[in-house]
Amino acid sequence: MKVSTILSKPKYIIVSVIAILVGCLMLFATSAAELEREAESDYSEGWTTNHRELVDVDDINTGDSDGYIVITKTLPDRIKTDDSLCFVSANTSITVYVQGHCEYRFSQPENFTGFGYGTAYHSVKLSPENEGETVKIVLNASFKNGSGGRIRMLSIEDSRDYFARLAKGQILPFTISVGIIIIGILLLIIRLILPRGRDRGDMVALGITAVITGVWLANDTGFFRMVLNAVIFCRVVDYVCEHILIFPLVGFVYSITHERRRLFIRIQTVLAVFDAAFYLIMRFVFGYDMTDLTPEYFVYIACSILLVIVMLFSDHVYCRKNDIESESRFFSMGIIFFLICCAIDIGVFASGAMSITGHAPFMRIGFYVFFITMGVETIRNWIHEQASIRRDRFINKMLQYAVSANDPDISIRAIMKYFGTEFSADHVYLYENRRDGTFHTTYEWFREGAPLPASDEYHDIPYEGLIDGIYDRFNEEHRLIIRNREDAKEISPALYDLLTRINIRNMVIGPLVAGGDLIGLFGIDDAPDDSSNEISDLIWLMSYFITQLIFQRDEWRNLERFGYIDSLTGAHNRRALDIFEKEHAEDYPYGFVMCDINGLKKINDTVGHDCGDDLIADVAACLIEVFGTDRVFRLGGDEFVAYSFAETEAEFDKQAETLRGLLYTRQRSASIGCVYVKDDLADRMKVKKRAEELMYAEKEEYYRGNNDRRRE
Repeated sequence: MKVSTILSKPKYIIVSVIAILVGCLMLFATSAAELEREAESDYSEGWTTNHRELVDVDDINTGDSDGYIVITKTLPDRIKTDDSLCFVSANTSITVYVQGHCEYRFSQPENFTGFGYGTAYHSVKLSPENEGETVKIVLNASFKNGSGGRIRMLSIEDSRDYFARLAKGQILPFTISVGIIIIGILLLIIRLILPRGRDRGDMVALGITAVITGVWLANDTGFFRMVLNAVIFCRVVDYVCEHILIFPLVGFVYSITHERRRLFIRIQTVLAVFDAAFYLIMRFVFGYDMTDLTPEYFVYIACSILLVIVMLFSDHVYCRKNDIESESRFFSMGIIFFLICCAIDIGVFASGAMSITGHAPFMRIGFYVFFITMGVETIRNWIHEQASIRRDRFINKMLQYAVSANDPDISIRAIMKYFGTEFSADHVYLYENRRDGTFHTTYEWFREGAPLPASDEYHDIPYEGLIDGIYDRFNEEHRLIIRNREDAKEISPALYDLLTRINIRNMVIGPLVAGGDLIGLFGIDDAPDDSSNEISDLIWLMSYFITQLIFQRDEWRNLERFGYIDSLTGAHNRRALDIFEKEHAEDYPYGFVMCDINGLKKINDTVGHDCGDDLIADVAACLIEVFGTDRVFRLGGDEFVAYSFAETEAEFDKQAETLRGLLYTRQRSASIGCVYVKDDLADRMKVKKRAEELMYAEKEEYYRGNNDRRRE
């Protein structure tokens, strides 16, 4: 984005004007506080140095006197009880003498950054007895080269008034600095609560950069030093923030580019690691003060700026080549505004209007506007991104359900629930072709609290007279949208009658087709009107995967049938019996039946095994007819067991007699042992043993009736 384009937009001009006004207000507040101090209690002028020069303390620098200066002056005749000698120092140890007596000493030990400590605030208690006495201040520079030591803003007044005046001059810069911190924290919080989707690294990087920058600028106002008196801590924070600020800022620029060449972030990582290693080695191995390494720090900044320029240019070329709208133009806008603010600060500094504390008011405004602009733009891009990827996310979720679950039944139900929940529908359903001229609802999902259909007749719908009337619409549009029940009159009177009877307001339904064969229908009822088109598109897109899940489910059922069903008889096998007994271990009362076929060996030997198989199948069919498929189990060649959950023993006995009657009707013979259990006091193994005894007793009776047991 060109500068002329930015400045031509009214909103940018308004923001620029407001920022300049706020910067001027900060500068005015600082200057006003200084003017107020000078008018009421200034004590900076008229000091005599150890070289017998008359000086203003604001002009003193230890670098001009080989790191050591002594200044003296006579105290005025207007000292009050609460007065103190107040001043601000930078990077110098201080000793204050009043009439030859040492009243105050201040020095700081060597620290993480070196020998300097930055800025410190002092007050030396005075009393009316000190009026007219001589005060002497000895300054020894903290740095080995003797430079940088100075004092400023010296006053005689109540220390509380002095610090309150300084704080008042910095309250606006401090507030703006805290505002930058809050912006960063809000960006990080927003990122934490955002739904998972595309990685928003730009928001994280911008938030971290804003927090670090805000802490750095807030520390620069001197508030922390005045309130906490943590001089060394604030000094360390100042240097640490300066160095770690660059990496997340470059990371933010990287995250808003579309090209995202990892080479750039690797280069910046190398630069950051080299910068940290260089400073630590020079500081702790060679004993350099970090202040002496400022030129090297500017080299690190210059390299990082050059990397950002190359990164933005490369991304610009990439976006033009691929016809992509670049997001970095908003970054360029923020940077241009920030540089303008910095240029204003440079002019202010050159004019001599800058205070010892609270540097660069316009730079603060530049940072503030930059982070607000970038934060708003980042959030706006995320909102637009969410709107554009909602459909893709929905499809991806459906595909995830389609392939992730081990059970296709679970996948189909999960897809239906997700459809209904996402679109606030009342009813989602799946019809399957029964191959008998009807379609049956095999799966359904209802929204909690939604009204149920007024009739159950929708569970089975005929092909002729209903589905065939809308089949042509399926062939043409791959879907059918009924936005209002009345619209169904012209499409299919039979469908309109059905919707009226079960009280459905609107419907979106699509065919499930495989190889030209209509195997089912997938539909949604009573969803919001404005979502009908989106629902129909998604049903059409997902129909293939739902069809595949149905086929997969059928294959699973066949595999399950082979694993738990006896292929000859259709009864369950011994594995299924173990599962059944575990699932029904607490179910009482129940009846247990043990059945053993009579004469199977004789038929196999005399007529053949095919006839023997027919005998086994017939006996199994009789058991299944009485007790149900799920409760009959084949244990071996001619042995079966069955369970009954008849509520009374009489009912169970009737079932046993029915079984005997069916066997007699089919001219089949089997020995049967039946035991009815009323409560859980009976051990299951004992029940089985008793049934087996009864069965063998009946078999013995069978053998005594002129049947050769050895041949059967």
